[in-house]
Amino acid sequence: MFNIPITITNQKEIMDVFEIFTKFPHETIMIKNGDIAIDGHSIMGFFSLDINKPVELVLNSEPTESFTNALSKYMVAA
Repeated sequence: MFNIPITITNQKEIMDVFEIFTKFPHETIMIKNGDIAIDGHSIMGFFSLDINKPVELVLNSEPTESFTNALSKYMVAA
């Protein structure tokens, strides 16, 4: 499992990240937000996120370079 913390601060960013995920339909993407986990390909799940809490992506495999490049502006620096 690979965990990637990201920052989403508003509804536009929620839509931007969702659009990125739609470009990777074969990736298994879960989003952890507080005590809940949602499917990263579910628009309804995205709008249930509490953006005041940390958001973390959980991937089954190491992310590809194209995936990390697409998400780079939302990734929290280590």
